[in-house]
Amino acid sequence: MKNVFRRMKNGLIKVGRSTLDLVSHLSERKVIIAIILSLNFVVAALLRVMPMKWGIYLTEFDPYYEYYLAKKIVERGWLGILWWFERTFSEDSVRDTLFWYPYGRDLRASSQPGTAIVSAVTYLILQSLGFNVSLYVIHAFVPAIGAAFAVLAIYLFGKQIWDYKVGLLSSFYIAITPAYLSRTMLGGKHEGLAIPFMLLSFYAYFKSVEKKSIPWALVSGIAMGMVVLSWGGYIYPWNLMALFILLLVLLGRMESTMAKSYLIVNIIATLFVAITPRFGPRVAFMSISGLLPMLASLISLIYIIQPQSFTKLKRRDIVILTVILLAAGVIAWQKGLIASVASRIIAVINPQLRKEMPIIESVSEHRVPSWSMLYDDYQSLVVFFIFGVYLLVKRANHKDIFLALFAITSLYGAMSLARLTLLLSPALITVASIAFVYIVDKLVEGLRVGRERKRRAAKSIKREYYAIALILSLIMLIPSLGMIVVDYDRYRLTMRTVSLSVAYSHQPSLILTSTISGLVDYKYEYIDWISALEWMRNNLPENAVIACWWDYGYWISVNTNRSTLADNGTINVTQIRMIATAFLSPEEEAIKIFKKYNVTHVVVFERFRSLAELGYSQLSMFYTPDWIGYGDFGKSYWMAKIARLNVSKYHGQGYIKIGQAKLSIIIPANTSEALNATLYKLIFFKTSKRRFFVFERLPIYFGYERLPVYEGPLVSVDSPKYFELVYASYPNEWVLVFKVNYEKASNKT
Repeated sequence: MKNVFRRMKNGLIKVGRSTLDLVSHLSERKVIIAIILSLNFVVAALLRVMPMKWGIYLTEFDPYYEYYLAKKIVERGWLGILWWFERTFSEDSVRDTLFWYPYGRDLRASSQPGTAIVSAVTYLILQSLGFNVSLYVIHAFVPAIGAAFAVLAIYLFGKQIWDYKVGLLSSFYIAITPAYLSRTMLGGKHEGLAIPFMLLSFYAYFKSVEKKSIPWALVSGIAMGMVVLSWGGYIYPWNLMALFILLLVLLGRMESTMAKSYLIVNIIATLFVAITPRFGPRVAFMSISGLLPMLASLISLIYIIQPQSFTKLKRRDIVILTVILLAAGVIAWQKGLIASVASRIIAVINPQLRKEMPIIESVSEHRVPSWSMLYDDYQSLVVFFIFGVYLLVKRANHKDIFLALFAITSLYGAMSLARLTLLLSPALITVASIAFVYIVDKLVEGLRVGRERKRRAAKSIKREYYAIALILSLIMLIPSLGMIVVDYDRYRLTMRTVSLSVAYSHQPSLILTSTISGLVDYKYEYIDWISALEWMRNNLPENAVIACWWDYGYWISVNTNRSTLADNGTINVTQIRMIATAFLSPEEEAIKIFKKYNVTHVVVFERFRSLAELGYSQLSMFYTPDWIGYGDFGKSYWMAKIARLNVSKYHGQGYIKIGQAKLSIIIPANTSEALNATLYKLIFFKTSKRRFFVFERLPIYFGYERLPVYEGPLVSVDSPKYFELVYASYPNEWVLVFKVNYEKASNKT
């Protein structure tokens, strides 16, 4: 019995010692950092996969096309990756007529394969290991999980630039910041991979400079190469590093290790640009987008070979030489000697040019944001960001110069193009974290000094003031609350206060909500696009050709396997202009255009709102087009601009009385152009649910001409003559599918 107690005692002692050892290890900084990073990663991943509660769907539009590319790679197995890159060295242009019918689309020469390749490789590996997971599911999770790795990448970057505390705080905020979260959700786009790789490239570059390590430079170059494969915005980090090198030269801060590391990074990145079929050698070596990297590489090479040549040159001479070389490049670009860049990138640099580019201006994410929108995304971090930039400029070592350049240029981009708030996120978060850590460090230092002093000077700040300042700083950094509009049922709008991060993560996919955002409580009330796509896939002939506005091209082509005239790539503006012209022309003209493209069916989308949603429950049978402009009627404003037509001939204005207030709504203009527009005849087609529109003259049996709650012109749009409604989507009839009746049109003629 004594032996048993002795063994139990010894066992308890061992357990106790092991527990103490574990606790002592847990108190080590590295262990604490690992735990915090793990928690941040879990938070980031969970927030992004929350929409799976409504089912696993891809969201927005581009992910469906990227999924289609992944399927094309998987169909060829592991050779699919080689198949993709062989297009760089081949003139064999295989066109897929599922997109941009009848001319088709060269998938490899017009797309970036990064996300598709990652999804395909993941799928092939899991299949070889015996896991039967669909490619669709994998592709939905790849951007979300990839985006969560930004938590680790920004920690390394922040630690390298400043210290580990900045890295940890940055990793927390990149996990929950709405600007980054909103574009990296389940089923999201390529940015979920591109941003972590970009941050990894920046980190590895400065690591290579610090350690004088070629392997780290190779890592940086390969990471930048993955950005090239994944994201059209690769031009930004590619040129940012080049601009950093040129700035160091101008400031006289260049060092040989920086030049060597940059040269390695840029050679690898440029090779990735050269082998990507969408870009190729011309974009890599003979384009305006590659001008800065080539100039920076040339200067780096000269610096490595003859560093003394730079010491002999005056700063003025370097500036003049740089300006001359850049001017020569711009002239060559204008003369067409070197390749240009996408018009939307030019529009970022000069937003005024968008007035001449309605195809770009029509996209909501391409709008110029206001400062209030920036604050909505980042709240009080903006204040810390401003102070952080000051600290960077004040200290101004080479890392600070890079981060300040990153912050200022990405801020300019974000204030020029709304979607680039995603790009601003890592820069703003890192800079704001630096400011916060600096303030807290100074507060702690002040408290420590205060304790060491036995007597305080009369003018010294009391400890309580430090505590108050610290508390205020913490309060400022708590994610703010936002008012989110939620549709609980068909006819009632309710306001709910939720955190912005939760609001973004608790929203179903746009395809599941028919592009309506801001829905936290969702009960599948708006599955019109899901039902319409399913019907088209099961009922339309396999050789059907569908005309629709370009927004829905990817959804229709990929989900129904039917050809469309245009997709979200907007690579053929001429064809988009023809669609816009057909939609806003009389039926006779539209028929001629559609026949030219062998169109068999036309799909239109409009979200109609019942007056019951405005409190008039007794008028639930009367509808108006969505006043926010979600559907094709609101987008017809841009169709008119793209088709070079007079917008005022198509859009009119009316008002709905809500108590003492008036809600402004868009209605068809009372003009021959609007009343005869094919699109309007299709949109305002009377269905089983929509028998009356608020802007129409009422039938005689109502006893009065117009609705008492409506003010504005009375307009009546006739039903189409040559288009037959074959399907109205469930449950709201927002998506209408029409068959083109060429025979009836020819008989009429």
